[in-house]
Amino acid sequence: MIRASPIAISHARAARLALIGVALLLAACETTPEVMPVDDPERVWAEHQARLAAIDQWAAVGKLGIQSTEDSWTAGLNWLQDRDSFTIRLSGPLGQGLMELRGSGRIVEMRTANDGVYRATTAEELMQTHAGWQVPLSGLRHWILGRPDPRARIVELALDAGGRLAELRQLDWHIRYGRYAEFDGVVLPTRLTLENTRLRAKLVVRSWRTGPDST
Repeated sequence: MIRASPIAISHARAARLALIGVALLLAACETTPEVMPVDDPERVWAEHQARLAAIDQWAAVGKLGIQSTEDSWTAGLNWLQDRDSFTIRLSGPLGQGLMELRGSGRIVEMRTANDGVYRATTAEELMQTHAGWQVPLSGLRHWILGRPDPRARIVELALDAGGRLAELRQLDWHIRYGRYAEFDGVVLPTRLTLENTRLRAKLVVRSWRTGPDST
């Protein structure tokens, strides 16, 4: 009788757990909670956007699920943003490191679980070359807060009854917001979906910190 090696079993189990994790993450984002309506959603939206625009330091912790035609997986997400500098860590089951991106100025560095270190001028280039997929971090740093990228053209924008961003089309991506919560007096997204013709990504944010103490 042929027995699979412990490493093979471990890898197969990790793959099954990753697929289960993606399925659970995708399913968790489908239910939209009831929204408390406001009298003037556009006014609330304008006031909220002004507040979000002033946030240039923040930290988000949660999970990221990626689904493409070739692969599906999920990872823990820890994102620190300090103005134009960022550190994004993606971790696998039991905290196993998958990828870390650091960007400041004109250079972005990627560190992978196999001790690889790669550099490029954009995070998108590194992700596409070494991970096989990419999302526009220049836009995502704004989308994850619940606001459009101020430097990109807005193709479509829709608000919910509470004056919060419900759907957005920018940079060839369709972003949908499934849930918000209040953190330290600021209402921020906790579930959002990003889709284009090649990729579907789900973000679930468990905790937010904003301001100088967040990074």
